[in-house]
Amino acid sequence: MALLARPAALAALALALAPGLARADTSNIVFPVAGPVISWKDDYGTVSDGMRQAGNAIGVAPGTPVVATAAGKVRLLWRGSGGWSITLATPTGDLFVYLHLGRDGNRKSAYAAGLQDGKRVVPGQKIGFSGFSGSATAKRPQLGFVYQPGGGEAVDPYELLATARRLPAAQRPAPVAAGTMRLTGILTWSVRGSRAGFLRVRTASIMRGGRTERVDRSLMLALAADAAVARGTVKTPSVALVTGLHVTVWATARKGGSLVATRVRIEE
Repeated sequence: MALLARPAALAALALALAPGLARADTSNIVFPVAGPVISWKDDYGTVSDGMRQAGNAIGVAPGTPVVATAAGKVRLLWRGSGGWSITLATPTGDLFVYLHLGRDGNRKSAYAAGLQDGKRVVPGQKIGFSGFSGSATAKRPQLGFVYQPGGGEAVDPYELLATARRLPAAQRPAPVAAGTMRLTGILTWSVRGSRAGFLRVRTASIMRGGRTERVDRSLMLALAADAAVARGTVKTPSVALVTGLHVTVWATARKGGSLVATRVRIEE
């Protein structure tokens, strides 16, 4: 996908922890594909061929429908290494960029029928098809996705996408089997709003069914509205959940891939 210099980590963190700094209303963001996700991870900022990744590469089969992440106007462009692309501009000036469109690498298979420059779209509307135009290859088809709050520098879109609403066809398999579990690890990201909270934990172990498995993986969890949060044995507000903490989390894995944290203990 298209690459450019990664913005300062502190700036990205500020956008994540203080959503008001990012102009987009992210409460109804839609995941940008409407089909099975083959691979996807937080690869923002990784270096390839001497350049840094400006967004996330979402591995999907060529021809997978891509949809509008938010309401706005579209612009259709050829972007060199980014291939056939769509830039979606929201009314508040945020930009979402879709790269490597075209199920066979060609323009005719890149865009949804009737899509033209300046057309208004609504969240979840089909706007194009994934592929391998530009620097992507038929062996590694993907959708490149870039997020530019306020039309400025690109920031890591992973947290935005991890909490985005998914259309039914885009549901991923659950990261762990459905059921209850207890996991330990380090809190690497958190955000809390008026309606929801989210956590990401780099796990050290996952315990379920009386068995403990040593697992090093990054898991995203929704924080239940009535989740109990404590520092040791003392109840504490959820605002105490900041990055870098060692935590134990009691959670439920639901069908469809979501994880919900029902209790969090901050370890001393």
